[in-house]
Amino acid sequence: MSLLRSRFIVLILAAVAVFVVFFYSSSVRETVPRTAINAESFNSVLQERIEQKQQEHSILAESYDEPLSDLISRQAASFGVSIAIPESSWQKAEVSVLQGEPEQLVDWLSELATVYGIRIQSLHLLSDSSHPFSIDHLVLVR
Repeated sequence: MSLLRSRFIVLILAAVAVFVVFFYSSSVRETVPRTAINAESFNSVLQERIEQKQQEHSILAESYDEPLSDLISRQAASFGVSIAIPESSWQKAEVSVLQGEPEQLVDWLSELATVYGIRIQSLHLLSDSSHPFSIDHLVLVR
């Protein structure tokens, strides 16, 4: 009975180890360090991320079945970016970014571009000493 119990414990520990290794390996990805993204590098990092995602997603899923503001809000929330949309139409949205780390902003905007076909019409970054940068003005279009 003791041998059976010890084998069962070893089997449970092995299953937990496999789960931990699988979970860790699936959650680790190569990204630009958060501190490396600043106002000067934001556009180039965003362009690189878009090109990388275009290789992963060969088909654009342009979505015209929901209002642009709803799509942008839903995607922003899924990436942990806090936004407000003061003005929006079916094709164009003026977006105020309230909160978001540079890496989150790059991931969110590149996802919108590659998966949903939403492009940046206008982007104005502000930089100061207390933060890497903030987005002062952002207009997204389908």
